[in-house]
Amino acid sequence: MITTKLTKKQAYLWKQTNNGWEEIRNPWDSMDDISRFLPDCAYTTFRTYRHDYMLQPDSQKERLQQTCHLSQKDINIDFEAIRKGLRGILQSKNDYPDWRIRVSIDIQKNIGETYLSVGPLSVPEPEDYQNGINVDIIRMSRDNPKAKLSAFIKSTIEIKKKIGRDIKEIIMVDDTGRMLEGISSNVIIISDNTIWTAEEGVLSGITRGLVLDIIRDSGFAVCFKGFPIGDLKKCQEIFITSASRAVLPVSRVDDLWISKKTPGPITETIMKKLNNLLEVKLEKI
Repeated sequence: MITTKLTKKQAYLWKQTNNGWEEIRNPWDSMDDISRFLPDCAYTTFRTYRHDYMLQPDSQKERLQQTCHLSQKDINIDFEAIRKGLRGILQSKNDYPDWRIRVSIDIQKNIGETYLSVGPLSVPEPEDYQNGINVDIIRMSRDNPKAKLSAFIKSTIEIKKKIGRDIKEIIMVDDTGRMLEGISSNVIIISDNTIWTAEEGVLSGITRGLVLDIIRDSGFAVCFKGFPIGDLKKCQEIFITSASRAVLPVSRVDDLWISKKTPGPITETIMKKLNNLLEVKLEKI
């Protein structure tokens, strides 16, 4: 699949109007910068493939509807109008092969007002997939875990400043010491031939759902609980999932090295199967 590395910080924002989509011009540094500007919103974030393809648009719509419902705002979302707007935006944006896209629905001020923000897609380096990444941990959890709310983005902006060259993700751990999810990813742990991934207290990603389908088809037992942070020495493999990362192996959590070989054999198999599955799950925007 064609991907691109981020070469400059830039993002764009449009608001839906009666006449279509109006660009709100500003030198936005990032999509998170845009989210700080907007009122509290329900949102979904995804990436393009081959410039104008996306993964499971019906799932993206369902995620938006669920978040609005959990926020006690039952909004009729016209996702076809959103897709039409995106097609026009992508036709005008040829700077990069692929983009990161966020659909935001106002649930605070002008209820139902819809925004589209896009930014260049940033993907991990090839060596990250070959050698694994380092992650840090933080004691925190989402207030409304099954809702994808921009308030969470705003609350994690300072935390995300720790993510950079050495630390590539921050993993949230609850008060009981269970690993929940990353700031922008889901976490899957392999220990004694059992797959561990938290279900309660986390936002279940679309990529994670595809990975779980692969895991079930492969015959592994799945434990839908957060893995105890104190038992990390017992685990054989860890990886994170997200739209922009797909399946990304983890080699170190804080100061603990997970495995001498990264990616591990199970992670490597899932990585390959997911890449094949994505090819048949994509739809043109």
